[in-house]
Amino acid sequence: MMFAISEVVNAAATAMNADFVFYDAGPNIGALNREVVLGNRVIFGSVNANRRHYEAAIDALSRADSAWLHAVITRRVPLDRWREASELLAETEAVWRGGNPTSAMLGELTSTMARLWTGSPEPFEAGLAARHAWPPRSVRRHRLDQVDSHVTALLVIGDAHRVEQLLAEEGLAAERLPLYCRAMLAAARGAAEAAVDLARRAIVGADHHGHETRSAGMYASVVSVLVARGELAAAKQLLAVARRIPPTLAHLLDIAHARLDRALGDEDTARTRLRNCAVDAGERGLVVGTDLVWHELVDLALVRGDRAEAEEGLAALTRLSELMPTGRTTLLTLLARATVEKDDEAASACLRLARDRAQPLEQATVVERLVRHGAMVRPADRSAYARTRDPAGSGARRHRADHLRATQQQPRAYEQNLCDAQLADDERATEATSGYRCA
Repeated sequence: MMFAISEVVNAAATAMNADFVFYDAGPNIGALNREVVLGNRVIFGSVNANRRHYEAAIDALSRADSAWLHAVITRRVPLDRWREASELLAETEAVWRGGNPTSAMLGELTSTMARLWTGSPEPFEAGLAARHAWPPRSVRRHRLDQVDSHVTALLVIGDAHRVEQLLAEEGLAAERLPLYCRAMLAAARGAAEAAVDLARRAIVGADHHGHETRSAGMYASVVSVLVARGELAAAKQLLAVARRIPPTLAHLLDIAHARLDRALGDEDTARTRLRNCAVDAGERGLVVGTDLVWHELVDLALVRGDRAEAEEGLAALTRLSELMPTGRTTLLTLLARATVEKDDEAASACLRLARDRAQPLEQATVVERLVRHGAMVRPADRSAYARTRDPAGSGARRHRADHLRATQQQPRAYEQNLCDAQLADDERATEATSGYRCA
């Protein structure tokens, strides 16, 4: 029976759980070249050339026929033009789906994420619901690539509790995630010091990762944590590092930067930055993250007493919640409705959802803004807010427990201490807010 080289090598690599395969090219490199190119693989080797040879090549290409050069590259799409990328992938779907399994997987992933970022979450949700059909799931490294991409997306759209659930169902530990994702997850959990430490570790050697989506999410999350802790100098330094190599979804950095502006007392600059961010995202067809933009603009408008702009922000959030009904967008829309329209039911629903999502910084922001804008008042008794509590404990805590059981892990000592500290923080937060009710 005859086998293609790639089939034999793939079978052996899978059995050995190998990440890299090195070929001895032998006297004829033609067959190897076809396998590497058509199989979309990577090959490492030495080249007996130095800088002057590369400069000579650049000079030769610069003098080459322009029409020929343009024919070589059929179409160029910048890294942050997700709408164009989505259109191109749709036009060429038959090509990349008809290729090898790796090409099909990468095409599917890029197409799914492009549509999610531009406001079409249906393929993403369908992919999560049908993980058994991920191509090629049987190859461990490809399954991990799929998990990493979906974890990144869930963290960027603010659904940290779903990350916990995904990891538990896949039998994976959070420690296996890339540092960028671990930093975002720690920030969402309220583990500020861990988030900052993981971010610092991720930055080491980050010149090769600056353009990644998850780097923008990490920087934005950790800067927001630093601002909330009052570490404004550190937040400013981290933003400067983030902007050295602009990542995709760079508008997430503008949101974090606006929060820093506000903490420094410069609300006019924050408003201008956020308005420009909304325009820029719209021009690029981006929807993800714009819920945070309008959330901040609503709060700024209410502080200034600009009802017209507050209502504009509420309308924008309402449209977003219909287009992309993530948990965070729903929460921020309820918060805007409660503070702009003084809607009692929206305020109560907002508190319940914030409690269920169990993200400490988010939860604190919700309570603070409800109080500041008169959507909550402190009564003599504590019964009203008590009804918004989750008697069974937060969803994130339950997912963490499920995750430990599924992976048969025992929490390490520092994790147990962190959990105890978070539970204590929860009790203090409940004590501080349990006297409030919706106005």
